[in-house]
Amino acid sequence: MTKRTRRPLGLIDIVIGCLLLAGFGVLCYPFASDAYVSYQNQQVIDRYRQQEARKNQMVLRREYNDYQQKINSWQQVSKCPALPVLIMPLMIKEPQKQRPNAISKS
Repeated sequence: MTKRTRRPLGLIDIVIGCLLLAGFGVLCYPFASDAYVSYQNQQVIDRYRQQEARKNQMVLRREYNDYQQKINSWQQVSKCPALPVLIMPLMIKEPQKQRPNAISKS
């Protein structure tokens, strides 16, 4: 048996290799593009959720402080200090902190 010698790469071999590489790139592009766009969209959604959670916390805190001021003014006006204490806890609850990364189950 004779030993085969390896011939050097020719121009045709390089062109075929480039075409195969280009075909692989064209085949993978939609998947890579979709993954990148999904990642960017998720970043935008996460930022928006965090902003809305902060706004919601500020609004809840402001409402809670307003109710506390009303209670204080009622206690100053009223001669019965227990009246607002008995009524308002039924209407007001301390705002709870929400976790922005919490996923609600439906």
